[in-house]
Amino acid sequence: MSEPTVHAIARSIEDGERSCRDWVEFYLDRIARADTCLKTVITPTTEAARSAADRLDREHREGRRRGPLHGVPYGLKDVFDTAGVRTTAGSRLLLERVPGADAAAVERLTEAGAVLLGKLETVEFCLGGPSDDGAFPPAANPWNADCYAGGSSSGSGAAVAGGLMAFTLGTDTAGSVRLPACFSGCTGFKPGAGRIDRHGIVRLSESLDEIGPLARTARDCALVFEQLAGTTIGAPANWPEQPRLDGWRIGFVRNHVAPYASAGVAAAVSEAIGTFERLGATIVELELPALEDYTAVALLISLAEAYALHRDWLADRGFDYTRCTRQRISLGAFVDGADLADAYRQRQVLASAWEGAFADVDLLLACGAFAGATPAKLVDAFYFLDQPLFGSAANVAGAPSIAVPAGFDANDMPVGIQLSGPRGHDQRVLESAHAFQGATPWLDRLPPLHASYLAD
Repeated sequence: MSEPTVHAIARSIEDGERSCRDWVEFYLDRIARADTCLKTVITPTTEAARSAADRLDREHREGRRRGPLHGVPYGLKDVFDTAGVRTTAGSRLLLERVPGADAAAVERLTEAGAVLLGKLETVEFCLGGPSDDGAFPPAANPWNADCYAGGSSSGSGAAVAGGLMAFTLGTDTAGSVRLPACFSGCTGFKPGAGRIDRHGIVRLSESLDEIGPLARTARDCALVFEQLAGTTIGAPANWPEQPRLDGWRIGFVRNHVAPYASAGVAAAVSEAIGTFERLGATIVELELPALEDYTAVALLISLAEAYALHRDWLADRGFDYTRCTRQRISLGAFVDGADLADAYRQRQVLASAWEGAFADVDLLLACGAFAGATPAKLVDAFYFLDQPLFGSAANVAGAPSIAVPAGFDANDMPVGIQLSGPRGHDQRVLESAHAFQGATPWLDRLPPLHASYLAD
């Protein structure tokens, strides 16, 4: 069988071809066989998943179907509160923390019939790196176990790309859903600001954090987004397999690509432009304010807000953090009130420039990362200061943005493109990504670790 998608799993359950319990056991077997290598699952919820699947199978036999996620197995970045199941944010400071209630997003997925398989590795408090002194080992990239899986939703991206779960949830402050998607070769969607209730997540930045799904395909992300946002976005289960984009205008943000992209990424973006033209879209070159400006605003705000949240813990338990997290969060102490006020004002300027770009185009196209995944041993505390944060612009603008696989670099590692829209147009972004994936072969190729550990 081909690698299952959320859409295919849901259809097989609805049609009676396979049961919810069948799919849970399918993924539990994969986790048992592969996760000693991938290291994605921090806290399994195996027996609860089996019980939930059996209950959902009974409901299905009784003619009660909860929707397009009924019986679909998934995982959670370990920053989402789960009633009775520990939520650690990847830190030894929270190893014994067991919430009494589910996060709002978890409640919605439970109501929709999704089945939780476990809590997933994340870099500590969404700001650390792949540290060797942490509470949990970093997740491995399924394409090369020595390479970074991307942060901060590293376990979420690796679990999907490695075939261990149908979809996962992550959080995204400056690209933390989209970077793992690019590095691991799956799809990651950051909705527009406020579209998904953030109640019950361990926060990094009150101003910038958003929740987003990672899955194999854009249609899968759309199916999950509908349930999380409580909205209808054009019946993604019925989207045509190979839609056209006739009449669409896509803005290629050259100044967010050319100065930074590696040869492999630049080639992938160029090929993507050709694909969109063949789909009927018109490509329009445009410029936005420098990516460094968006990055600076995102860093000033997120570091200052993170330091405010962690200040007391840093004073009392500073050495319980990893070195990387402690060094990064401590940078927030150097952001004074005037700097932060300036950053908030500049955010409005940059967000206005972003929205103004859509006077002439429907979407923006850029790269999702400047290169393929870096060897994990090279990712230190200041790695994120070495180059602009490619996801930061959409967070500063509060806009929807998706990363999709778009090829491979010279090291045979996945690279991705990023499609973004104006606020309020999440469906537009998802539909364009679905069209691109219907016209490209990148999802057909599976990681070497997937092939060797998960051969059925």
